[in-house]
Amino acid sequence: MDLFEIKKALQVIQNELHNFISLTTKEELVIKKRSLEEATMQNNFYSNKDNVRQVTSELRQLNELLNLVDKTNKEVLDLNELLSMDYNDIVEMEEDIINEYQQLNEDYQQLKILMLLNDEYDSNDALLEIHSGAGGTESQDWVEMLYKMYLNYAKKKSFKISVLDASYANDVGIKSIVLKIQGSYAYGLLKNERGVHRLIRISPFDSNKRRHTTFALVSISPILEQIDKISIDEKDLVIDTYRSSGAGGQSVNTTDSAIRITHVPSGIVVTCQNERSQLLNKKEALSVLESKLLQLEIDKQNELKRSLKGDVVDINFGSQIRSYIFHPYQMVKDHRSKYENSNPEALLSGNLDDVIASVLQYSKER
Repeated sequence: MDLFEIKKALQVIQNELHNFISLTTKEELVIKKRSLEEATMQNNFYSNKDNVRQVTSELRQLNELLNLVDKTNKEVLDLNELLSMDYNDIVEMEEDIINEYQQLNEDYQQLKILMLLNDEYDSNDALLEIHSGAGGTESQDWVEMLYKMYLNYAKKKSFKISVLDASYANDVGIKSIVLKIQGSYAYGLLKNERGVHRLIRISPFDSNKRRHTTFALVSISPILEQIDKISIDEKDLVIDTYRSSGAGGQSVNTTDSAIRITHVPSGIVVTCQNERSQLLNKKEALSVLESKLLQLEIDKQNELKRSLKGDVVDINFGSQIRSYIFHPYQMVKDHRSKYENSNPEALLSGNLDDVIASVLQYSKER
């Protein structure tokens, strides 16, 4: 990116920033922060642990947002100052200016995303599942590629990620995998990844080098905080135990510690085998079940809203939300926001911020 392009890009960011974060918006955030801080000073504040957790969590998120607003505005001013120098000085400091712009752009993209994350469960941790479609080895390899994509994204965000359950293929890839992703706004950032992801490529498993189209289904739900309430009747549960196993059938332990829970009214089945203790696996599985039941409730509410608006969206397996194309050309296309990127390898390496921001913006505009 040369200096002329940076000047143009900086002007775009300034205009968008002015529209995106108005003085009124910032003032509202500051007032809300002040109100929460005043709540923490009440005599009986610490008597309710759930309330303490909720208020402190909101305060932390508001501080993060306001700090980023101030940081981004300062970076805009600093970069403008650098670009207002004499031409010879600007050329001499070109490398520094490029680095300053890259940092500004990174912070601004993060700020845009945070401003869009204001739905009820956006700040929660996330439960993410990936399931292979028809296609055997090719589809199982695609699930593993998506798993690595989300793993890399989580690392870039400093999220904690753990595998709760996985069904590994005997030869190549993963049939299905369940991930717990813990971090600030994990669910809000990843909620729109839910749907069918399509891969088009020359299959490395096809000796005739033919082009294959493969599908994998991603589902996601928010993990409940203690303050959230989902009622589960023990009488509605069927609990089975079985022996844990790892990749390729390798034994994790020799006891029946893995847990499978079936919620009869909804038909939801959850499994957990990542802990060595049956008790811990049961606790984790119940947490997963709560998350899925919450997502079911969110889906019902969203479906009601869509029906009231006359907007019914088909989310069946096969109606892909995003395509990753490696042949006959290279392209990633999100079919909702119309986001396009000619470097699919970059996205599969975990660089998802741009596409996530585009779909968040698309969802809000709708």
